[in-house]
Amino acid sequence: MDLEETNKQLQNILRKEIWVRQEILNILSQQESVLLAGNINFVEELTQKNRFFTRFLKVLMRKRGVLTRHLFTILSSSNTLEKTLDKVLDPTKEEEGETLFLYQKTYFLIEKIHSKHLHIKVLLENFQKEGVFKAPKMEKQFETKKLSLMTIDYPNEEQESSIPH
Repeated sequence: MDLEETNKQLQNILRKEIWVRQEILNILSQQESVLLAGNINFVEELTQKNRFFTRFLKVLMRKRGVLTRHLFTILSSSNTLEKTLDKVLDPTKEEEGETLFLYQKTYFLIEKIHSKHLHIKVLLENFQKEGVFKAPKMEKQFETKKLSLMTIDYPNEEQESSIPH
């Protein structure tokens, strides 16, 4: 398999991976909303749905790993052990630039999913300790002052004619 074919296959896998990661992120957002609404029963259903996508994601990640190693073999004759795709690919070449863009988008989604996962974990822990999430009551936090209205009196036509120019 040559560079062009490997790039195309890797791009295809990355596109699928991006789609799956976006689905996982959507499910996590739904879980977050459900937890904030206090409906713990629906969380388990969303968790099951998330597991399905996670299994599919693992398959895609294995395929991406195989293709990435093959790409390293093709692109670099030097030591690639400590390199990543963004160090090996040339963004000025169309095929490699597209692969690099998809690769970076994948890692952006990984970070977002990780952050969302941590937030949901905290929400679940709080829910188990305190029960249903209650929004804080908005109490009067400051005293309102009566503002005086300032008016400007403009001269009428008679007064205006008496003003020296």
